[in-house]
Amino acid sequence: MQKHASIAVAILFSTVLYSQVGINNQTPKATLDVTAKNNNGTTPEGLIPPRLTGEQIRSADGQYGTDQTGAVIYATAAVTTASIKTANINSEGYYYFDGNLWQKLGRTYTTGNGISLTGSDVRLGGTLSQSTTVSNNGNALNIAGSASTTTFDQAGNIGIGTALPSQPLDVNGTARLRNIPSAGGTVMLTADNSGVIRKQALPAASAPVIQASFSQNGITLNAANWANYNYTGTTITIPANSKYIVNTNQLITNFALMPTGQSIWVRSSFSDSPTTFNFSPDILGSRLMSGIWGPSSKFGLLSGAVILNNTSSSAKVYYYWVGQADSNGYTGTIDSFGGATWAENQLYAIPIN
Repeated sequence: MQKHASIAVAILFSTVLYSQVGINNQTPKATLDVTAKNNNGTTPEGLIPPRLTGEQIRSADGQYGTDQTGAVIYATAAVTTASIKTANINSEGYYYFDGNLWQKLGRTYTTGNGISLTGSDVRLGGTLSQSTTVSNNGNALNIAGSASTTTFDQAGNIGIGTALPSQPLDVNGTARLRNIPSAGGTVMLTADNSGVIRKQALPAASAPVIQASFSQNGITLNAANWANYNYTGTTITIPANSKYIVNTNQLITNFALMPTGQSIWVRSSFSDSPTTFNFSPDILGSRLMSGIWGPSSKFGLLSGAVILNNTSSSAKVYYYWVGQADSNGYTGTIDSFGGATWAENQLYAIPIN
């Protein structure tokens, strides 16, 4: 009893004389200055504020107003039925009154929309509860890392590894695309010399070489018909929407020696019809494939190539014609031209871009 009275007297005199209270010390340095009684661990030290349950704190709502701002208590349990002032008392711990609500000391405040406050630190985190727009107001937002920077500039461009993006997505470094579908694609991605990625249609699949459909015997030419074009019976079919270069080698002979001093020059080409000859309008560039059977020779060879561009939506048959021969004194025949008789004969097409 005497000890309690002494403390009360000490506090009274300290308050009167100094307006400061010292506990376990004679020279308080603040309004209330508490010094540990022992520092050897033989006694518990510290301050214990009022300890109340959440319900007990709620029951005193009417006692707390702006005059109680800064009051500290220790809630021993969360409030069961919260009031406006006790809405934050959701667990055991220290709380202080801010003049309106009880706030937890050291509490992490989550705004419910991706931002939280822990102590004095504002942090990104939590769950977005609504759509959120951040206006940069003409300023760039930079997120700097140890090795690179991510930038959202005022034009809406995103830069990864660069603070000055020049495209909607500007990556300075390597990029990786995962889980790309492997089927059903109709386009591909390409990059130019500046690294700008573009989309373009897939190129046509590599088409096989096309062989002509040879007539068995071809056609026999003579002085009566070789001035005009004659259908050989041989055709070649070009796929829809495609361009091919057509090559040919055709033997010119009747299996006899060309007389000395005589020769014949033979021309060939393609028509869209087997009955009427007109150069096919699908031929690009040179239209003739020609060759000579020279003097004192048993064989001559016609060779050459033309480009056929089938722009239609379906495969197209082209008909192989020969004629417009230019004879230098020769009046004999040319046998089985353009047919399958001679093993040297060939007519084939190679796809080109």
